[in-house]
Amino acid sequence: MALSEIMIHDVLKFQLNKVICETSYGNLRHYLLERAPLSAVTEVIDSFLNEHYYHDKQTITQQLIHAACDAQKILDAEDASKDAQENERDNQLRIDYNEEFYTQKSKLAQLETAIPLQMNYKAQFESQVSEYKINLNQIEQALESIKQRRGIIQSRYHLNPGIPQPNVHAHPQMVVHGPVVHSVVMSIQDQVTLEQLALEEGRLTGERQRLNQLITLKKQDISREGQQLNTLQREKKQAEERVQYLMKELDDELPERAQQREIRHQERLAREHARQTDDPNLLQLAHKTKEELNKNIEAKIKQLDDLKAQLRQTVVAHGYSMFVTQLDEILRSDAFLKADYHERDALKSITSIMKNYLEINSQEQELIQRLDNVKNTLQQQQKNLVSKTAQLKDYGCSEPQLIEKNKTLTNQKIQLQGDSQSAALARDLMFGVSFVCGATALVGGVVFGTIVFAPLNIILVTALALVSLVTLTAGIVYNSKQTDADYQLKQNTLMIAANQSLLTKNGKEAEQLREHTIPKLKRSIEEARGTIPQLEAQIKQKSDAKQQLLVKAQNVRWGFSGGSLPFFNGVSAGHFEPVKPSAPPAPNSPEHEVEPFSLYPSISTGFSLRH
Repeated sequence: MALSEIMIHDVLKFQLNKVICETSYGNLRHYLLERAPLSAVTEVIDSFLNEHYYHDKQTITQQLIHAACDAQKILDAEDASKDAQENERDNQLRIDYNEEFYTQKSKLAQLETAIPLQMNYKAQFESQVSEYKINLNQIEQALESIKQRRGIIQSRYHLNPGIPQPNVHAHPQMVVHGPVVHSVVMSIQDQVTLEQLALEEGRLTGERQRLNQLITLKKQDISREGQQLNTLQREKKQAEERVQYLMKELDDELPERAQQREIRHQERLAREHARQTDDPNLLQLAHKTKEELNKNIEAKIKQLDDLKAQLRQTVVAHGYSMFVTQLDEILRSDAFLKADYHERDALKSITSIMKNYLEINSQEQELIQRLDNVKNTLQQQQKNLVSKTAQLKDYGCSEPQLIEKNKTLTNQKIQLQGDSQSAALARDLMFGVSFVCGATALVGGVVFGTIVFAPLNIILVTALALVSLVTLTAGIVYNSKQTDADYQLKQNTLMIAANQSLLTKNGKEAEQLREHTIPKLKRSIEEARGTIPQLEAQIKQKSDAKQQLLVKAQNVRWGFSGGSLPFFNGVSAGHFEPVKPSAPPAPNSPEHEVEPFSLYPSISTGFSLRH
């Protein structure tokens, strides 16, 4: 039977009945007046619970170990399959990587040969461009020399103080005539020289054009060769990176994975070997699986600990009350009891009294719980009262501040309204003047330009335009002032409204606190303060009643009634007490000896141990 299947009330009832039937009057009376769980019962039940606890603990531990071993076996098979697949993939990768490695190395060697050649191609084009530029520079110098020589020749035939002046003839029919210059005739040698210079200049100009075209073409070739060189260098870098990656995979990653697979394989072999032999140390479990197993075992054991403690608490909590109930039932029946008729009557009286005692004790506990609740509620309400009172005080302090702030804002609002209106009037005036002056300048410029001397017209129009511009600028400034004033006025109005809304809200909340919340808290506090003494008085009353019942139960003695048995007429039936031995009973005496009960009461009593 599992610990969770135990019907603890049935077990407690069974053991109580057994102890009651085998215990003498004196001990039963002592148990009743002791008002505590019977140690003879709790000890046996503790032993019973411990036996089932350790049995369940061992069973659960074995179940968890078995489940962990099965799971580890399945996991090892899955890991072996995964490692086999990984090994197959890595073998194929090794083949592919080796092939690619040699391909990339060959490509890298080709690139290392091609890049210098490409650099030479580019350098040749750059060298040609440099030569063309040198030739072009020489042509430019030759053209400049031709220009200078032509200038020297031409300068001989230009007017200058050292050269005779041409004849100037005046014709009386014309009012004004410019001078007529008669140039000096150029010499044949100079004319031939100029013609030769012109031919040379034409040839050099054509050569310059040809060189410029060649330079342009060569620069295009340089750009193309440079792009090709960059492509080759980029491919070389990619090839180098790929070679490095392949070398790392072949030399490091693949061997590392193979080594890890071998380690896991050896661990699986060790675990499989442990499965085939006695394995007290659970070597067949991996470290991680063993940690999880330990955690699961600890969790299950904690559940068992909690369940056992719960069952033990049930025995302690209900042990005495169930003892009284079971003793009362046995006394009312014809069940065997180690007590004579008079002892049974005394036990009946004590049992009846202690049943009342338990009922009053239950009522007392309810009153104590109510008292604790009332005290806790009172403490919380007192805190709330202090908080609400402080909140009401804050509302009272903030109200004058908000009123004063709104008063200041209202005065600012009036001033801002005046500023806005003044700025609007000034703006309209400036815009009006600007419009009039601008229109006048425009119309006056057209009209006066036809009847007034031009300079005066310009002055008037300029003055009117200047006035229009100045007033327009002033109008813009006043418009900006009005906009600022309107914005501040809007913000001012919003702040006034917000403060007013806050005043209204605070006023309502203050009224709610003052008229309802605080008075209600005070009434509740007063009620609680009045309830506490009442509950304390009721608790004291219950405690006194319990004490009276206890004294009454302690004073019950078994004996014979004088009217019934004349032989004992001289002895009061209510106060006759048997002679007690001076020494305590022997441990093996019948009134102390309790036979151990079955671990499964249902076998001998018919009680059901299932809920």
